[in-house]
Amino acid sequence: MSAVCNKCGILKSASEMGRNRGKSNGLHHWCLACRRVDNNLRNRNRTQNHRSDMYRKQRYGLTPIEYQSMFAAQGGACAICSQRAADCVDHCHNTGKVRGLLCKGCNTLLKAIDNWAHLESARAYLAKPAFEARDAGYGEPQPLHPEDEAAQLQREFISAVKGLEALQARMTQNARLQAVG
Repeated sequence: MSAVCNKCGILKSASEMGRNRGKSNGLHHWCLACRRVDNNLRNRNRTQNHRSDMYRKQRYGLTPIEYQSMFAAQGGACAICSQRAADCVDHCHNTGKVRGLLCKGCNTLLKAIDNWAHLESARAYLAKPAFEARDAGYGEPQPLHPEDEAAQLQREFISAVKGLEALQARMTQNARLQAVG
């Protein structure tokens, strides 16, 4: 048995057409080669944005318009550092509510300190004296010079405080927005 493909118009054998039990002749109306090309084109035309939009809708309940308005409100920048592109949706793991858009680095940071007890542990860890290895990691670790160690601790502390202040300001702003909305 053979049939003409409705797509390419070429007479093809039954094995080249593929089966379709719903048709009177039992064959598909397009040949396998035309169906393969059509499927590849359709899949290629599904853009990454479309997939991302579907994922954000499923995962966070964000429509593409809501996401674009959040992105525009933040100027396309991370809500914490404001230096890199906001490409991650940040949400509260307890309530599931979206807090804002973050860069990958800040999102990873928040994930690491989602538990405030971890933040206190991290602060205590940064307060410990630093060591540097001599001979590229061989031998006993040597403490930094007291002046270098104090300066390093001060830089780390100032950086951590600035990060916490930015995080606290953002959380306060989000709390106000949620109270209004």
